[in-house]
Amino acid sequence: MPIARRWLLRLPLASLLAACDTPPTRQPFAKLTYTYLKPFRLAVGRVDVVDAYRPPLAPPHVEQSFPVSPSGTAAQWGHDRLIAIGGTDRAVYTVLRGDAIESRLPVNNSGMFSDFENPQSERYDLTIAVRLQIIAPDGRVAATVDAKATRSITVAENATLNDRERTWFTLTEQTMKDLNGQLEKSIPQYLGSYLR
Repeated sequence: MPIARRWLLRLPLASLLAACDTPPTRQPFAKLTYTYLKPFRLAVGRVDVVDAYRPPLAPPHVEQSFPVSPSGTAAQWGHDRLIAIGGTDRAVYTVLRGDAIESRLPVNNSGMFSDFENPQSERYDLTIAVRLQIIAPDGRVAATVDAKATRSITVAENATLNDRERTWFTLTEQTMKDLNGQLEKSIPQYLGSYLR
């Protein structure tokens, strides 16, 4: 067989192998921010935002795989919505939790419609918890607000990585929406004397 023809036959095979090595295109996700919401103007000298949550980086924890960090997003809320306008006290906003737990779901293969269904294979439970404290100059805690939001969601057995990342993003966004709602009620209730 002539050399040129042998190379022509190998080209389709080489292109197929190259296609197998191409990673799937990852969908970009926007950073979740809260500057579009009215800030809380606090009569304090400064606001410290602390992300104290440290992911274990081991199963069943999966928050490190989320396209946007749950604890980082909770910290962003503090940066965007808490404004110091002057005073002798200081505010400390601490992210206590931002953990997502993956649980395998039992797959039922014996159902009548199992050939037509798209069974859910994993459940994700996300918890975000924060604490906002007003600290007096002598170190005394003058006021505290705690807030925690938890949501769960499942994914289908045939979900792609992009499908899962979209699900994780939505889960983070919705959990933060719940947390924001709690803080909007609790801050005026418990820190009303510090609001300006």
